[in-house]
Amino acid sequence: MEIDTSAWSPGQSQAGARKRPDTSERQRRAHQAAAHDIWFRQQVELANQEADSPNAEWNSQADVKRQSAIKRAAWLAAAREKAAD
Repeated sequence: MEIDTSAWSPGQSQAGARKRPDTSERQRRAHQAAAHDIWFRQQVELANQEADSPNAEWNSQADVKRQSAIKRAAWLAAAREKAAD
C-alpha cells in the first residue's frame, strides 16, 4: 500500500481539526493543581518534622481555651467601643 503525500501540506492538518479554546485554561489549572499538591505535601512534611522534634512545644486544651477566652473578651470590648463611637 502506498500513500501519495505529494499534495499534502502541514497547514491542511489544522484546517479540519477541532478547536478546543478551553484546552489552554484546563492545562493551566492542571499545572496549578500539581504545583499546589507539591507545596501542600512539603508543608505537611515540615509540620510532621516540627511535631516530631524534641523541641516541640505543646499546649493543653485548657491553656488554649483560656487564651481564646482572653482574646474573645478583648475583641468584644473593641467591638463595643467601636460601636459606641
